[in-house]
Amino acid sequence: MKSTLLTLCLFFALSFSSKATNVLITENTLYVCDTIWKHVANGMGMNSIIQSDTFLDNTYFLTHADVVIIATYNVNYTPTRVNNIKQFLASGKSVYLQTEYDCTNFPSDAIYEDIVNSLGGSFTRGGTISGMLNVNVLGNMATTPNTVTQITDFWYGCQGIASCTNMDAFLELSGNYFGFTFVLLSMATVA
Repeated sequence: MKSTLLTLCLFFALSFSSKATNVLITENTLYVCDTIWKHVANGMGMNSIIQSDTFLDNTYFLTHADVVIIATYNVNYTPTRVNNIKQFLASGKSVYLQTEYDCTNFPSDAIYEDIVNSLGGSFTRGGTISGMLNVNVLGNMATTPNTVTQITDFWYGCQGIASCTNMDAFLELSGNYFGFTFVLLSMATVA
């Protein structure tokens, strides 16, 4: 199943308020994950639009989006684009960054590591685990909005190691973690 090629489903503080949320989604020309994200966002009552990844080149999205979903692994992550993503996160907004199954061949894995570490987190890419994996879904991701406790057709995975209090793993297999949420310490609140 093509949609299971995503392996290190990485979320950055994906939280939504009761107001209309504006979601920008990068176009994916190889798979349909961009249209699936749009369908899900619209179904949740959000305003969503699919754009070419060139929208990351300028700062327009910093003030016109609440959530950015980078739905493809093959984005050209220029220094300007990475800096704009960091600015977006530092403003308290959310990003989903699609990474891939091989820890070394795809730039998005290294970009995720760089962004987390530069914004006060501590994350290291581990090795690639091959095969058809049956990963466990942990925490809120396992129950919200639907109950999904395991993904049985997770194809390969780039595992990661988070060693900071503002990250939570949400995909696990035999003590290896593949999906993470990261919250900027400056954005974290104590209930």
